[in-house]
Amino acid sequence: MQRSDWYIGLSTYLEALGFIRRNKLGYFFLFPILISLLVLVGLFYFKSGLIDYLNDLLSNWTGLDHTQDDLEGWTARVMRALVAVSIWIATTYIFWTFNKYIALVALSPVLAYLSEKTETILTGKEYPFSVSQLMNDAMRGAIVAIRNFTIEMLWIAGFTIVGLLFPPISPVLFIVAFIVSAYFYGFSMMDYTSERHRLNLPKGVRLVRRNRLMAVSNGALFDLLMRFPVLGITVAPILGCVGATLALHRKYNLNENLQNALNP
Repeated sequence: MQRSDWYIGLSTYLEALGFIRRNKLGYFFLFPILISLLVLVGLFYFKSGLIDYLNDLLSNWTGLDHTQDDLEGWTARVMRALVAVSIWIATTYIFWTFNKYIALVALSPVLAYLSEKTETILTGKEYPFSVSQLMNDAMRGAIVAIRNFTIEMLWIAGFTIVGLLFPPISPVLFIVAFIVSAYFYGFSMMDYTSERHRLNLPKGVRLVRRNRLMAVSNGALFDLLMRFPVLGITVAPILGCVGATLALHRKYNLNENLQNALNP
């Protein structure tokens, strides 16, 4: 790991927008918008179905009928309203808390293809298009995102417990938690290139660990951008993916196989 790795990750993320514009890749920004709309529609129907199911369950359990025009009917209507509000708040909170990983999983096929396109522009290397290979790459991206999410949540749970036991160090733990999250976001972005160069997951982990400052700086910008509604989900994953590919090319030259990057 070199001290300049953080700068490579930071600068290439910022350069990604210009790279996209010069190479007419702007249409990739449409995919996050489309997928976000599909996710939101799915979330809406999930919320509505869950509310109806819980209200029916509650009605059967209490025997209250919300259609009656009396105290029992009024009580039933209040209960139904509380269920609806609670479900909407809970599901919205969960979505906005985990929207970064939801985006990474849902966009895996797009990001895998974008990373490949970026490398082709940089190196001239053509990768024969294969739906099965693209799906394999996308599946690897989704698995990595879920893996990283699980590990990150374990770290966050640990930080939360420590913060409750020792409140004065909570501000420090908040910063450390942000860095840990950024590392895993950057990991996901870099792993598309690792998969394409046929590094299995353990080797991909080794590559990211050797370049952890690069991963953190890429993931930190991704995390910060994702905090902006609409804008974040539209640009952050696309810039992160292109930026990570640019960063690995700058350090290792993707004309060569990344297997060589793991040599001592």
